[in-house]
Amino acid sequence: MQELGTGLMLICSSVHPKALGGIDRAADDLNALGDVAIERGLLVGYEALAWGTHVIDHRDAWEILRGARTTRASV
Repeated sequence: MQELGTGLMLICSSVHPKALGGIDRAADDLNALGDVAIERGLLVGYEALAWGTHVIDHRDAWEILRGARTTRASV
């Protein structure tokens, strides 16, 4: 992101059939990415794709965001 000169990256849920899944796994991964981003002054967004392999609607996306430590910024 820094090399590209952008301060925001949008992450989407996966549609790959062999993607590792689960709400907890996605929340943990998003949280880890957020930790790296915040150390560098960067922002990360998350989009759940309706046709995703494991995350298929807004309720799943909300649970992922709740599971990640979103208290650093507003959702």
